[in-house]
Amino acid sequence: LLDVAVQNLLDIQKLEEVRDKAHQIGGADTLQFTIDKKMIRYIIGQKGSNIRAAQAIDGIYQIDVNADQGTVVIRGNSKEALAQARDRLDVVQIKVPVKADLVGGLIGKGGEEIRKIEQKTRVISATVEQKGQNSFINVVGSRSSVDAARLYIEFQSEFLEEKKEIVGEIRDAGGAFASGYGRGGGGFGGRGG
Repeated sequence: LLDVAVQNLLDIQKLEEVRDKAHQIGGADTLQFTIDKKMIRYIIGQKGSNIRAAQAIDGIYQIDVNADQGTVVIRGNSKEALAQARDRLDVVQIKVPVKADLVGGLIGKGGEEIRKIEQKTRVISATVEQKGQNSFINVVGSRSSVDAARLYIEFQSEFLEEKKEIVGEIRDAGGAFASGYGRGGGGFGGRGG
């Protein structure tokens, strides 16, 4: 008899939890938006990691992704929580045009620079695409991270362009600048006079 009473108590607790969750969802704020169906795998994430991270946001009760219709429905207790979850799940792809002669500098040795773009801007991926004379960096991530990556790439491109120009000016100077340094001409490491 005691076993039955304990089991009934546990069943009642489970039902109360389900009831409470249903009340939360029933009175929750809802946000629905459409997504590019090609981005579903990024929205869900590797082994569901992106969806789980969005569901773990404080105040989020439920997230439904309909891959066939290309919609996401988020339910939560505040507009802020909904916005935070949407930012994580509203995955987009952009192509940032770059000059072909700057691609190597943007990739970096062994892909080091492209990884920096991914890490610093928190995009899902950044890859180089070259079609004829046109070069792009394809960026996939949340809207805010993709915008940050675009700005980062544009800034780095300007830096590389300016660096290239300065190095060219040094070379055009006939190496006079370089020969005055490090070869006993009184510059860095020289004996000077």
